[in-house]
Formats: sequence, structure tokens, C-alpha cells
Amino acid sequence: VEKFYFRALNYIGFGLFICGLVLAVMKKQKRLLAVFCLCFAVFFVFILKTGFAFYHHNYYIIPFVPVMAMMAGFLLSEIKKPSIANMLALALAVEVILNAHSEFRTNSDERYKMTLEPLIAKYAQKNDLIAINCGPNPQQIYLAHRKGWNLEDSSQTTIKYIEEIKNKGCTFLIINKHESALPIFPYKLLENNRDFLIYKLK
Repeated sequence: VEKFYFRALNYIGFGLFICGLVLAVMKKQKRLLAVFCLCFAVFFVFILKTGFAFYHHNYYIIPFVPVMAMMAGFLLSEIKKPSIANMLALALAVEVILNAHSEFRTNSDERYKMTLEPLIAKYAQKNDLIAINCGPNPQQIYLAHRKGWNLEDSSQTTIKYIEEIKNKGCTFLIINKHESALPIFPYKLLENNRDFLIYKLK
């Protein structure tokens, strides 16, 4: 629910969305409501399908934001005084920008992750598969510009599991020292710096 009332359009936007939905019902906007209901039904299946990931990652709400914005836009279009509609739209824009201001800069504690791509590029080709202990968030796989496995927990950072993914084509194992303390693995160590260990599996 939090993904709808805050992450999608923030509080003001969600209020406009609800009011627009109510107004559409009151004015019997059948086409508009049909589009909304169809989109919501499809998105509800999407929510059930994604399950855990939906309420743990904010970006999964993105496909439904245009539908919510459509209802909010309907409300604004029905307001007779343009000045009031413009003030509401401006208030929404200001709220969104203020709530997302931290996204416009790189957190100093996270900046080291930006070194991952040039670091792995010294040893791996573009099509080499990698594994990294980045937890359930695959962000570091994306930052490395590679495909592979994000090791989510301790059960996936064992020799047995590493051997399994090695047999599936994994070539490099990357250990992020900031994520968790892990044992030294019996593979060829290519890199050992302040942030990462890089092992060549084969």
C-alpha cells in the first residue's frame, strides 16, 4: 500500500488520484473507468507475480504511475479555475522534488561501487559471467555492466554453491568487502583492494 500512496505520486499526487477516481465515478466516466479497471486488473496480476520483489523495490510501482497520473489529470482538467489546478500541479512537483532530492547526488558511502566496472574490465570480457555478494539488490551487477549471479545470503557464499554456478558458466567471483565478512576462497585471486576481492574461477 505504501508503494501506492507515497512511492508512486507522493501524498499530494495520491490525494489527487483518489479524488480523480471518485470524481470519475460520480460523473460516470465509463470509458475512463474501464481503462482504469483494466489496467488495475493487469497490474494486480503483476503484483502477485512479482511478490516479494514488489514491496522491497520501489521501481516496481512505475508501470502503474501513468494510470494514477491519468486519474489525477482528470481531476485537474475538471477544475474550472486554471490557477487552482496550476497551484495543485506545482505543489505536487515541489513535493516530489523535495522527497527525491537525495537522488540527485551520489552518496559518498556508495561511491566506491562506481569503481566496479573499470575494475572488472581489467580481467573480464563483456560476455563473462560474474557473481557478487550484493544481497537481494542486483544494483552492483548492473554497475559492473555484466550478467551473472547476485549472491543473496550465506547459503550462496559457500564453496559448494560457488562450484555450482562455476559449472553453469560463472567465470569471476567478486566479493564486496562492505557487504559482509567472508572466508578466503581457494581460487586464483586477481584483485584485493580496500573494497573488493576478485577471484578467477576458471
